[in-house]
Amino acid sequence: MEKQKEIQQKFAVLKKHLNEKTRRLWCGTEALAIGSGGITVVSKATNISHPTIRRGIKEINKPETIEVNRVRKEGGGRKTLEKNDKTLQTDIEKLIEPATIGDPESPLRWIFKSAQRIADELNKKKHRSSPRSVSRILHDMDFSLQANRKT
Repeated sequence: MEKQKEIQQKFAVLKKHLNEKTRRLWCGTEALAIGSGGITVVSKATNISHPTIRRGIKEINKPETIEVNRVRKEGGGRKTLEKNDKTLQTDIEKLIEPATIGDPESPLRWIFKSAQRIADELNKKKHRSSPRSVSRILHDMDFSLQANRKT
């Protein structure tokens, strides 16, 4: 119990300075220093899962598992919506076609439908999307979201 409080105090000081990788490595180091039952003590003290601490120990024992300048392995993290949903971009194109303004030959086109409205219509078609992701996809497709303006 005393060891757990000591680790809690250390972690409280360090956690704002640690990224995902350094947090794993620090927890793994603490667990190795404790020895038997160390993973459980560190997990309770830091509220970090057992698999994460085990991964930190594994990275300490085999330092070549992740590149020095990376936090995660190549390809780690959540995949983009377009990769998970192949029809999303074509459905967005179908939805915005009547609301598109600008010369099709021009590198920049405008759309006057809001990202929120497009996301709502996509969600009705069983796509998982948010206004932020719709804005990102439209930007990647060289569209600009323009607000209505009185002249």
